[in-house]
This record gives sequence, C-alpha cells and structure tokens, in this order.
Amino acid sequence: MAEEVKDLLESWNVPIDIINNFSDNNITLDHFSSLDDAFLKELCPPIGTRIQLKNEILEFLAGRDSTADTETIYSDSNGTTDGVELERVIEQDNLPGPSFTQKENLPGPSWQNADTSNDVSSGLEELEETLRNLIRPSLPEFDLKTLLQTSPLGNSVLQFYNANGSLDQKRRNRLVDIMIKHIFNYTYSETGKLVDKCRNLLYISGEKRTNRKRPLQETTDSTTEEGEEIGVKKQKLEELHKENILWLKVNQEPWNSVIVKWESTFEVRQTSEYVSVEDFLKNWPILLDLRGDILINLDFNRIYPGKGTHFFEKWQTFFTKILEIRKKDLPSNDPYIAALLDSLDTIEDNDSKITTQITLLPHLIPPKGRTVIEKKHWKFSTQESVESLVVLVKNPGDIEKTIAEQKEKSLNKKQRVQPYILVDGPDLINFRRIFLVVDTLRYQFDCPKKAFDILFKAYHVFKAKYPLPGEHIYLLIQRCIYKIKTKYDIIQPYVLNILQQLE
Repeated sequence: MAEEVKDLLESWNVPIDIINNFSDNNITLDHFSSLDDAFLKELCPPIGTRIQLKNEILEFLAGRDSTADTETIYSDSNGTTDGVELERVIEQDNLPGPSFTQKENLPGPSWQNADTSNDVSSGLEELEETLRNLIRPSLPEFDLKTLLQTSPLGNSVLQFYNANGSLDQKRRNRLVDIMIKHIFNYTYSETGKLVDKCRNLLYISGEKRTNRKRPLQETTDSTTEEGEEIGVKKQKLEELHKENILWLKVNQEPWNSVIVKWESTFEVRQTSEYVSVEDFLKNWPILLDLRGDILINLDFNRIYPGKGTHFFEKWQTFFTKILEIRKKDLPSNDPYIAALLDSLDTIEDNDSKITTQITLLPHLIPPKGRTVIEKKHWKFSTQESVESLVVLVKNPGDIEKTIAEQKEKSLNKKQRVQPYILVDGPDLINFRRIFLVVDTLRYQFDCPKKAFDILFKAYHVFKAKYPLPGEHIYLLIQRCIYKIKTKYDIIQPYVLNILQQLE
C-alpha cells in the first residue's frame, strides 16, 4: 500500500488493524472513489469507525474532485505556476493591501521541502504568520486556520496537509481560491489572469452580485398585492431554475456541480415559504447528504455576508463577559453547576470547553415568565432551555431513544422539535461523537465549535423559529456574536438589560 494512504488514514485516527486491511488489499488513493458500502464493510467491520471513515473519505474526495477543474487556471503556457507577477496586477487595478515594489513571488513556508516529521501545526502557523505580515495593514484579524475550517472545501486543504506535511498543486490552488475570495470582497475592474480569477470567484460566491430586491413597502401597502408579487417572483424563479432544482433533487455527485447549482438556486429558497424544517428538507433533499453543512454555510454567507466566521472569532470573549456578569447569580449549593465550573478551570483547550460553556448559558441566564401555547400557560425550566441547545447521551445505544423523547416532549407542548446538538459520550468533555440533529437528519462533527456554528446558521437558512425554551439564548448569540438584527426579534426586558451590559 502506498505510504500516502497509510499517512492519510493515520491522520484520521483510523485503528491500525483497519489500516492493515487497506494494506493487505492494496488500496491506493485512486481506489477511494470506488469504495462503496460493501467494500467499506469488509475493510472496516466496526460500524462507528466505518461511519467516521466514510465521512472522511467523502470529504477527501470532494476536496480532490472540486479542485481538479481549477488547476490549469493558474498555469502558464509551460504548465508552471511560479513567479506570479504581483506588481503588474496591483498597479493596474489599484488593489488595496500590502505594497509590493518589485516583481516577487509570495513568500511563505517551503511546502515542497517540508519535513513531515515535524509537528504539522508549526507549518500552518508559519504560513499564517507569513500571511499576517503580508496583509496586516488592511486585515489585522486575518486568521487562516479559522478561514479554512469555515470555508467550503477548506477542511480538505487542512486534512491533506495534516496527512502529507505539504500541499500539492491542487491544494495550493484551492488555498489561493479561498484566500482571494476572503480578502478581495469588493468589486473592481477585471484585468489580467489573476484578477479575472478573483472576479469569477466573487461572482460564483454571490458576493459581487448587486441585490436588486426592493422592500415591498416601496411598491405597495396592500398585503394582498405584496403576497401576489412575492408569489409571481417565486414562480418566475422556479421556472428559471427548474432544471437545477430537479437536478439537486435526484443527484449528489459530482459535488462541484452540486455547489454551482445550489448557489444558482439561492433566491428560490429565499422567496419560498416553508411550514417547518421538515418541509424545507423535503424541498431540498440534497441537504440529506453528509456534506450538507457546506451548503448551509454557503447560504448563510449569502444572507449575512462577512459574518460567517464570527462564532469562531467572538465566542470566547462573549462567554467570558457573560460569566463575569452573571456568575454571582448561580446557585452556590448546586453540585452539578460547581462541577461544570470546575471543569472549565481544568481544561486548557478552548475548543474542548465549548459544550460545557453552552450548557452553562441557560443556568447563567435562565428562562423567565410564561408562554401561552393554544390557551395553555407554560413555564419552561432551565433544563428544557439547555436541551434546546445541547443534549448529552452517555450510552450510544440510547441515541435513537433520546431523539424520540425530544420529539415527544415537543409534541406534548404543541411544538415542533427544532435543531439541536447531541453529544455522545460519558460527559460533555470526553465525547465520542457530536451530532447536529435536524428533524430525522444527523450531521456529524469532530469540532464542537463548528457544530454549534452550523446549528445557529441552520435556523436562519431553514427559516426556522428558535425553540421557545432557549429563544433568549439564541437571540443573545445572534445579537452579540453574529451582530445580526431582524424584524422578528422579540427580546424580553431582562435579556435586553444583559445586551446593554455586554455592549
């Protein structure tokens, strides 16, 4: 078996006996696309490990396939990519950013000569530091790692580098694509190959297109006419994109085509009304694909440009302030609360703290007042507020039972169960798996922060209401972290007071 396959499997924490199975069967990277469920079952009998392995392979293949068609864009007539003349591009287009006074290649770590025996993170940090030095004048908060983690196919770049200690030409092109789209988020005249590429990326992402929608109030004050206008526009959009909508309902590959057709149908989703999350998923079944979180990210970034990485950048500061303001109100004699607080002091990695921090939020800011649902008065408990965000399942065999119980609890109060995070593990810190549960759908994540980021974004993409027990928590996250205000926000006075303290 090629060493690159072994290294890749090891980077995914695949057990050694499974790796040996790949070796015994002479599996190479080229065989990955042919590994169906039957082959995977033979190579990897344990179900949990097999599911994780399948997810990793799908993401790896998505990254490799979607970069193949962009490889030649950066190549000159001799097929090389070195010596990009940045001076000409910058002078002709007056692009803001670092000032280059002569022709030069972008400095950075030597990818081709990287020593794979070194700690992989040191290479990424070296690249990050180099990029910060280059673009610090205009982007002082540039964070390459967070950008890659939250960008479509960015994780494939990280995983390839983790496995190989260097980037091949395809991944280098993909890295440049992601950085260009993030840095040059404005409109300018197109001149030259590199600038044309940047313009195309911005257009495909939707960030260069002007929003031609006007508020309906400008055309008419009649509710009936407003509804008719929306209906006509929706009908025209559906007719215009009929082929793409149908294609997305029956296809999941190739993934780069999924991305293009998903983005082309964005306005159809925005002008349509859905009675529930289930209804949204029925209309857009492509979201049932395990890579559906990428599509959620794409739509959110179109709805709220520039806010896609806020959770990664602002969460820790937000929680620290909340804890300072509200810690004094926590019950001092509650051993469970004390254990949660103690665990925060013993964990050094901020990413590992997040499930505990999310669980603490409803205790720091419990729900207040009563809610009237179909003439019945309901007072939600703190635990119900917690479970609207995160549910812990200690025994893997109880996952299906727990999901069914959550549905039953909501139905008993005449509510629909809304998206939430399910943690599979003995406790909130030592988890085995993390799922985003959306109706009957489950997205699996390795990173808790990414899971909670997609949880919040899913509500806005699916046009779903926040669950009543945790509505005040979601609104705090919406206002303080994502800096989003909508006409639907109903903020209780005590939550408004906390918002004012945080500001």
